[in-house]
Amino acid sequence: MQDVKLEISLRSILIFVAVVAALWLLYQIKEVIVILAFAFILMSALNPVVDKLEKKMPRTLAIMLSYLAMILIVGLLLAVVIPVLISQIGLFFKNLPAIINNLLPTFSFLKNSGEQYNIIIASQDLVNLLSQQFSLFSSNLFNATFELVNGVVGIVAVSVFSFYLLLEQRDLKKQFINLFPAGSQERIFNLILKIETKLGAWLRGQAFLCFIVGFLSWIGLTVLHVDFALPLAIIAGFLEIIPNIGPIISAIPAILVALVSSPILALLTAIWYILVQQAENAFIVPKIMSSAVDLNPLIVILAILIGGKLMGVTGVLLSIPVMAVCFTILEDYLEHRKQ
Repeated sequence: MQDVKLEISLRSILIFVAVVAALWLLYQIKEVIVILAFAFILMSALNPVVDKLEKKMPRTLAIMLSYLAMILIVGLLLAVVIPVLISQIGLFFKNLPAIINNLLPTFSFLKNSGEQYNIIIASQDLVNLLSQQFSLFSSNLFNATFELVNGVVGIVAVSVFSFYLLLEQRDLKKQFINLFPAGSQERIFNLILKIETKLGAWLRGQAFLCFIVGFLSWIGLTVLHVDFALPLAIIAGFLEIIPNIGPIISAIPAILVALVSSPILALLTAIWYILVQQAENAFIVPKIMSSAVDLNPLIVILAILIGGKLMGVTGVLLSIPVMAVCFTILEDYLEHRKQ
C-alpha cells in the first residue's frame, strides 16, 4: 500500500487566509453593506425616472427633482395619516381593558364530555401584564431612542449613498466592469443591467402593492365599521412587503378586533381580507410585478426564514432582492454555459 502525500502550496495557504480575512472583514462591516444594499435598490428604482428627466435637464437636477417628488409624496401621506393614526392608537389603549373583557369570553374549549367551559383568565391580569410590558419599555426608553436614532441615520445614509450612486452610476459601472477580462465585459454589463432592472421593478412594484393593499383594507374595514381601521390597514400595507406570509399575519389583528363586536363582523372581515388577497394574486401582482422577480413561493418563504434568522427584520426585507439577484446571476451563468 503506497503512502499518499498531501502537498499544500504556499499559494493555496495564502488564498485560504485571504478568503477567511475577507469574510471576517465583511462580517465586521455588515451594517455598512446593508446600507449599501438598500441604497443600490433605491438607486435601481429611481434610475429610470432620472434617465427620462435627464433628457430635458442636467442629471444632478433630475436626481434632485426625483428626490423632491419622493419626499413630497411620503410627507403628504404622513401628514394625512399620522394625526388619525395617533388618535386611533390612543383610543385603542384607552379601550384596551374593555376590549379584553369583551374578547375573552369568545375563546373557549370543549371538554371530552362535550361540556363547554370558558377559559378562566382574569382580564385584569392581562391588563396588568400589558402594563408591566409597557413599564419595561419605558425603563428602556434610552435603548429605544438609540434604535430610533440609528434608524433615522440609516435612512439618511441610504438616501445619500443612493444619490451619489445615481450621480456617479456610469463611472462606477465602467470602473467595475474594467476589473474583468475584455472578452467578458459586455456580458457583465448586461448582467448588471438585468439586476438593476429587476431590483428597480421590484421596489416600485412593492411600494405600489403596499399602498393598494393598505388602501383596499382601509376601505373594507371602514365600510364594515371595524374599529381602528386606519392602524389595521397600515399594518396590512406594511406587511405586504413580506410575500405569502405577510397578508395572513395582517388579517389576524383585524379579525380579533372585529370579533370584539360580533362573530359575524369577524367573519365578514376575514372574507374581505381573503377577497383582497385573491384580487391581489389574480390581477394586481401579475400586472404590477410582471417585470420584477418571479420566484417560487416555497423559495420565497425559505428566503424569508433564512433572512429573518440571520439578520432579523433587515434580513426579511432584503431576502427577496438578494434571492432575485442570486437567481439572475445563476440564469446568466447557465445561459452562458449552454452557449
